[in-house]
Amino acid sequence: MSSILIAEDTRMMRDFLAETLTAAGHRVTTAENGSQAIARVAGGEVFDLVITDLIMPEVDGIQTIVEIRTMRPDAKIIAISAGSPRLDVSSGLDAAARLGAAAVLEKPIAVDVLLAAVTRALGG
Repeated sequence: MSSILIAEDTRMMRDFLAETLTAAGHRVTTAENGSQAIARVAGGEVFDLVITDLIMPEVDGIQTIVEIRTMRPDAKIIAISAGSPRLDVSSGLDAAARLGAAAVLEKPIAVDVLLAAVTRALGG
């Protein structure tokens, strides 16, 4: 069983991710934004995988990736996004990939696509 941190500001998407991954046998912790996710890692919590949205209040996903990578250079990260009027989805996901995200997924995300990306990111 892997430990996965989900940073996602939209409750419906956060619940979908958490329920899907829990049903697949993973232990899931959620954060409503990047600052909460960063605080969990800074506080010493260890996760096998971090899934972060790119567009979030307080601290966005790109900064979340940078901060988590600073604390844990070996962190496995999946970035997800639907884009926004301020950020084209492909630009944001490309930036996340350049920062070392193991996978980048565009919302909406099909269950099989999510589970396959998680398995690959975890080395399975």
